[in-house]
Amino acid sequence: MEKKEEKVNRKLKAAIVLSGKTQMQIAEECFMSAASLSRRVYGKQEFSETEMRSVATAVGKPVSELFFEENENEKEEKEAQQ
Repeated sequence: MEKKEEKVNRKLKAAIVLSGKTQMQIAEECFMSAASLSRRVYGKQEFSETEMRSVATAVGKPVSELFFEENENEKEEKEAQQ
């Protein structure tokens, strides 16, 4: 079973790709070095709350979607609303 951190890292990598931006562009928008962003994306270092918000904004996703797991009830509610 996939660990929570691995799932967050996978979702974050996918969001970056889907945004059409490079990690360098995201890093610049978030006022971070590319190396600093890379360490966080690959799980070597944790994101601060401010960094989470900045990255989420840069890729056009809500913080909750990228960094927090939804429980099954929340998933079902979202799917029912769509």
